Amino acid sequence: MYKMAASRCFMSSFRVSRVLFLNFTLPFVAISAAHAAPVTLQNPSFEDTSGQFAYNEYTFGTPSGWTLYDPDNVVGDPDVYVGTLFPNGSDFFNTTAPDGDRVLLLFNSAQRGAGEYGFEQLTGEVLMTNTRYELSVDIGDIDSGTDVAGVVYNLEGFPGYRLQLLAGGQLVAEDHNTQAASLIEGEFSRVTLSVDIGASHALEGDAISLRLTSLNTIPENDVALGSPALEVDFDNVTLDATPLPEDVGIVNPSFEDPTGLTPYFEFGFGVPQGWSDYAENNVTMYSGVYQGHMLAAGNNFITNGATDGDYVAIAFNDVQKGGGAYGYQQLLGEALQLNTRYTLSVDVANPATGQSGSGQTMNLDEFPGYRIQLLAGDSVLGQDDNSMAIGEGGMLTTSVSVDIGATHPEEGAPLTIRLINLNQIPAGYTAETAPDLVVDFDNVRLQRQFLGQ
Repeated sequence: MYKMAASRCFMSSFRVSRVLFLNFTLPFVAISAAHAAPVTLQNPSFEDTSGQFAYNEYTFGTPSGWTLYDPDNVVGDPDVYVGTLFPNGSDFFNTTAPDGDRVLLLFNSAQRGAGEYGFEQLTGEVLMTNTRYELSVDIGDIDSGTDVAGVVYNLEGFPGYRLQLLAGGQLVAEDHNTQAASLIEGEFSRVTLSVDIGASHALEGDAISLRLTSLNTIPENDVALGSPALEVDFDNVTLDATPLPEDVGIVNPSFEDPTGLTPYFEFGFGVPQGWSDYAENNVTMYSGVYQGHMLAAGNNFITNGATDGDYVAIAFNDVQKGGGAYGYQQLLGEALQLNTRYTLSVDVANPATGQSGSGQTMNLDEFPGYRIQLLAGDSVLGQDDNSMAIGEGGMLTTSVSVDIGATHPEEGAPLTIRLINLNQIPAGYTAETAPDLVVDFDNVRLQRQFLGQ
């Protein structure tokens, strides 16, 4: 494309449980999205044409802030053009530029199929772990048309594109023309390449760069299309970096460790390793109040068994019914951080009446209620106070999420998790007539996510 008069002259990817955002009797806590931090790019919409040669609606040359990527020396041919185009909304495209006035053009009529080419940019950022990167670009499938000088161009077909995210010059993720079939001739379409970098990555700390290329592929029906020139256009390049949730360490989160527990058929009695006793009115001091873990695979109490591993924590009471809430707590090796979202998730079970391995039938026809809490110091940050209706023999997941802003009175205080059997006597019963009151817990996890300043 793009002749000057009759000839051309060129100046030389990747990509439930029930989630509750709860506060209950606590002060309202706003829940906001984690901040996507835009990575600063130079000339992302190709408006800066300094150093290029202008001709009618075109400019020719390397856009400011970008570097030519041309591993097969395609661009050296006089009928291969790179630069920018001013879409006027009628010629070539039925819309103007998605952002600003100009778009990047990669045009080729002489070196069709000779190799991909395009532009790349080294950013001022390095690859970070626990981060989601999203590279978004408007890609144009240009239509045939006539330019300001009256030259008609056959631009039927689409030569393909590639988007790449690199670190230290090595590939991190790419989109190899995956959305080509959905592009519409004469229009721009927004395409996003997304990749999650986990807790470790070989390229951590290496400089991030991005690359936009035309695959320069000759269409399969090339002859029928009249051997068209091949062009891809790009605009409005953005790169966002969003912190991902990180796991906070919890000791024995699924209660699999039998250390210190007294075995009895499918049970192990005692306080599970890593956890400590939590009890109102010293209720756990009484005989008939049991703590520990239970082998939940293939027994009569939980229909589908444990959700993580083989065991669940038990909070069982057949004597001190209504005598006070009790359960477990764990002091974490984690202090409350500002500008952070904390999400505590726990699987809670309502065990059904059934027969234990010892042959004893346990009447568990009613549910005494549960409470899940996240604390910093002595302050409750968030809790779920028995919000879920769990069917007999069932287990559901609850999540308590709380955002900590730029200030908090408990900043730096240690975090604690509590799992509580409310031990409430069901309506219509007395302490003497109520069935055994049991709540089981499993698969405790806590995540933190930086929200940005």
